[in-house]
Amino acid sequence: MSSRGVTRGIVLAGAVLALLALVAGYALFAAGGGEDAAPTAIGENASDRYAAVEGFTARMTVVREVGNGTNRSVYRVQRQPGERFYYRRALENASSGPDLLVVNRSTVWSYDDDTNTAERMDITGLDRFNGSLGARLDPLFAKINAQRGVSGAETPTPGVAPLPVVPAGSAPTPDPAAANVTGYNVTYVGTEQVAGREAYHVRVRGNLFGEDVTENFTQAIWFDSEHFVPLAYHYVWTNDGQRNRIRVRYENVSFDPIPESTFRFDPETDVPNADPTLVRRQNYRSRAELVAAARTTVPEPAVPDHLAFDYGTYQDRNPRELTLRYRNGSSYAVVLKSERPDVSFPTEPERVALGNRTARFLDYGPNGETLLLAWECDRYDYVVATGELSRDRHFEIARSVGCG
Repeated sequence: MSSRGVTRGIVLAGAVLALLALVAGYALFAAGGGEDAAPTAIGENASDRYAAVEGFTARMTVVREVGNGTNRSVYRVQRQPGERFYYRRALENASSGPDLLVVNRSTVWSYDDDTNTAERMDITGLDRFNGSLGARLDPLFAKINAQRGVSGAETPTPGVAPLPVVPAGSAPTPDPAAANVTGYNVTYVGTEQVAGREAYHVRVRGNLFGEDVTENFTQAIWFDSEHFVPLAYHYVWTNDGQRNRIRVRYENVSFDPIPESTFRFDPETDVPNADPTLVRRQNYRSRAELVAAARTTVPEPAVPDHLAFDYGTYQDRNPRELTLRYRNGSSYAVVLKSERPDVSFPTEPERVALGNRTARFLDYGPNGETLLLAWECDRYDYVVATGELSRDRHFEIARSVGCG
């Protein structure tokens, strides 16, 4: 399994991650783009104008560059930006992520055409799955206006950090509860034409250390000047020494209302010749619910008292796999149990003893913010990942998991 495979097994996949966001303070500077001595404000009431959009439909082209490899995918996208509602259907080469992704207030559905399998996740009550870009817009443009010298503009506290606009599963998605985001800077470039519409070009740069390490992070976004929906964005980062780049551009854009029925999916009626065991992955709001559903034993990790159960996931086949996730602010612990034949690390791990077994250990980030420990027991692989916990506490959690 690649390093992305480890991350995918530990944290929830694609659809999910595109809907997260973060806010943190940082120092910024910007060029004013040639305004006169008394520039006028831009982006006033941006959050409200974004939330008022009843529909966004477009053809989305995504170009991914990883190392020396490049692939291009094209999707039809429909959204209600102020809500969780999101629909994405692959038109050409769905090389990363599902062929169909449908998100509404309660559920994330992903469907793969080739395998005729779907995955369902209940997101009821999970606040971080709310569309959170809109809430970040007013602080962003307040910062830009203050930098441009607009009269009366004040720098927001806390500041503005990378925005959640990347397609699900395409790139690291910063999470405010799991990342150190100090040291970002933002630049307002000016206005440009994108998809036949006026857009504000903004750039954000910095480093991110959290559940995955992202260095030399650069985000360029072109916001529609009327509705403040992104019309294009570029995302560049370095992970494990490898440069990655995502370029996204929307065409044939319209802002017409979209009915809520667009964001519903039923595999029994929406998929021809559906397999009755189509649904593979479910998520659970308590460990007890997960225990009741799983057809394997569920570990009971001895996590620190300050960590609370966040959610768990379970799929019964291809492979049989479960996760338990605990969190409190920037501290977290994730346990993975999987029938997948092997868990690979991006760099050579340290070989350590875990009881009478040999485990593999690796720390991420300049100060070991994220720790990974993997071992095998019977036909299962186990992984424990923690953030902002000591190495000793990390090993205590792993020992409590054992072969559970």
